[in-house]
Amino acid sequence: MNHCAAYHRGNGGNAMDNSQNRKILVAYFSAQGATARAARAVAQAVGGTLFEIRPKEPYTDAISTGSIPKAA
Repeated sequence: MNHCAAYHRGNGGNAMDNSQNRKILVAYFSAQGATARAARAVAQAVGGTLFEIRPKEPYTDAISTGSIPKAA
């Protein structure tokens, strides 16, 4: 099982290895909140630290709601 943040080759491929010196960071970006909810669940399940990635400049409502006009 290869789950990016939780995977470490040194543990024989066991993504859920519970060694004492393991640190897991669950970094996420969520414009509308769905990814944030999923990231919180993952962080809780693996005992990880949650980190929100935020844009330097806030998105406009059109971007955050997904209502950007499509290119012709």
